[in-house]
Amino acid sequence: MNQRQKIQAYCKIKWLLGGKCPILNDVKASYLTSYQIQPVDALYQTPMNPARGMFIADAYDTVPEYTQSEVAKCAYAQMNEELLAQFEWMQKQLSLTIEPWPYESEPYKNSFDMLIDIHDHHLWYLKTADAFGHDCFHDANPMLIDSGIRIGEYHLLMNDIFRIVHDVFGHAMNCNNFAANGEDQAWFDHSVMFSPLARIALTTETRGQNSWVNFGRHLRNGPNSLYRKGEENWTPPNQRPFAKQKIGVLPDIISGVRCTIENEVISTSLLPDWTPHTESYLMKNTPPCGASAMKNNALHQAYTDTLFRVSFSQQTFDLKIDQPNHEFDQFCLANTIKSWAIITAWNPGSQKLADTINHERSLSFLNHLSLNGYDTATALGIPTTNDWDPEESYFIYNISRDSAIEMGQAWEQHAIVFGDKRHACELLYC
Repeated sequence: MNQRQKIQAYCKIKWLLGGKCPILNDVKASYLTSYQIQPVDALYQTPMNPARGMFIADAYDTVPEYTQSEVAKCAYAQMNEELLAQFEWMQKQLSLTIEPWPYESEPYKNSFDMLIDIHDHHLWYLKTADAFGHDCFHDANPMLIDSGIRIGEYHLLMNDIFRIVHDVFGHAMNCNNFAANGEDQAWFDHSVMFSPLARIALTTETRGQNSWVNFGRHLRNGPNSLYRKGEENWTPPNQRPFAKQKIGVLPDIISGVRCTIENEVISTSLLPDWTPHTESYLMKNTPPCGASAMKNNALHQAYTDTLFRVSFSQQTFDLKIDQPNHEFDQFCLANTIKSWAIITAWNPGSQKLADTINHERSLSFLNHLSLNGYDTATALGIPTTNDWDPEESYFIYNISRDSAIEMGQAWEQHAIVFGDKRHACELLYC
């Protein structure tokens, strides 16, 4: 048995028994020690599931394609810096011969084949243009800048560096496959090698995109139900479209990192008691869709009767569904507010959650809005009955109708409030 066969047999046994092949874990461990990366206490314990995947996919839909958020820009810049450090460390330890894959197919059938190739000190990678097409290029995309590293005559983009490093430390290291669960596990395994700020960008780039590919609305026969294999509109994994490239920030309950800006200084912290299983932050039962809620006369009446109190720095307005408010319209005109929405993260699907969970969801929602460049004011949904508490909400400036509906869907709301020049205060079902 030659050396390759020995490595293959040894690693295959380890892999089949749920173990880890040591060579890459040794490289990872030495990198974490050398760069003093803050340890993450969370463990990835339960496989990816539709509830988790659809929540992340819908959140990805709400991220602007190329946000002007300073946090997003800084997070991607930090991730790129750390990707280069990981690439250089990997090469120092492994001395891989890295080559662009010359064919249209994928370089490897699975992550195990990649691992064997790495043990032979070789790695194929799929060039950015070959993977996503030439129309993916955009001047505002920090993943498409020159990395300063060349392989032969080819100048590697930062996205090429990312794909190489993520294939090694995300997929090959623990034999995470390229299916939905393997992709999410690869995100988690690789994320612990990054600083909290860089982890924000990595989460958008991997967890967000892969969840959209495998659980997005293009794969569903309803808001909360995926097409099954064998059904007419089911799409095989190898035929699913790539997600749009987005430079933004997903909700902190998805990344596990809370980020704040004060006096132009960005601060990050790991969420206490966080787990990568975002369904723990969601409802226990999947809510009916907005269309179902619209058919519920009592629920519709409750939404219509609610008073929405919006508080700006010096003025407060009380708004009601389908009731004009001339003073508020003048305020919007004076402050260049062309469209707006009132959205809450409380009580998803109109099912009551504990106040502690509602407050955590609301804080995460506000953080998500501000880090993606949305201007907001505080709002309160005040019911007319005593059996329902007022709900913390946010007034979002200049958000489009479609984006507002997507935002409501992402945060599991039956309905939102929207307004523009043509609509005084409209109830929209999600």
